[in-house]
Amino acid sequence: MGTTPTYSWPYPETTGLVKDGWEDIKDLATAIDTTAASTFGGGLVKISTTTITSGSPVSAQNFNNVFNSTYANYRIVANIASNQSDTNLTMRMRVSGTDNSTASAYVIQSSNFNDTSISGARVTSNLWTIQSVSNTQTWSNMTIDIFKPFLTEKTLISGINTSSYLSAYTRVIGATHNQATSYDGFSLTAVAGTFYGDITVYGYKV
Repeated sequence: MGTTPTYSWPYPETTGLVKDGWEDIKDLATAIDTTAASTFGGGLVKISTTTITSGSPVSAQNFNNVFNSTYANYRIVANIASNQSDTNLTMRMRVSGTDNSTASAYVIQSSNFNDTSISGARVTSNLWTIQSVSNTQTWSNMTIDIFKPFLTEKTLISGINTSSYLSAYTRVIGATHNQATSYDGFSLTAVAGTFYGDITVYGYKV
């Protein structure tokens, strides 16, 4: 069995047995598929999508093993609504299935824009309050970029949250996790009530 010089894809040599041709083709197809997933295509690679139905809303949702050494940076895209009342979502970093609950490690700056006003107030908090979720009549959309969560260094995030509640309510955030820790996941928790919707995690290809 030979291999190509660029991607090391396997190919049968003239000494190969005809009866083994099916296995050679399978190995080549698998190698091409692996290379295509990691090398070709766009800059974002979907890692997981979690769907929480309106009939089974949750007060918290954990996302385990979504960060690893394959990608340095990640993006979270969420489309969420609340089943009971308006609420806020907070975010925690996780490792080995456990939240880091050290409140002082979470520092966030956010500017909030309400209704027709374009003047935002800066808020500093030891909670990563990343999204305002409105009631069942409207949806709240969020994109969060997470920088180097798997590396043993401080983790930074930035993002934007927009809701049709109060005429395009918008929150812009930037946050730091001040502990140099390697994380493989995160959690989302409602300050009050429950929420549902779709949350997708992507990795940024270098």
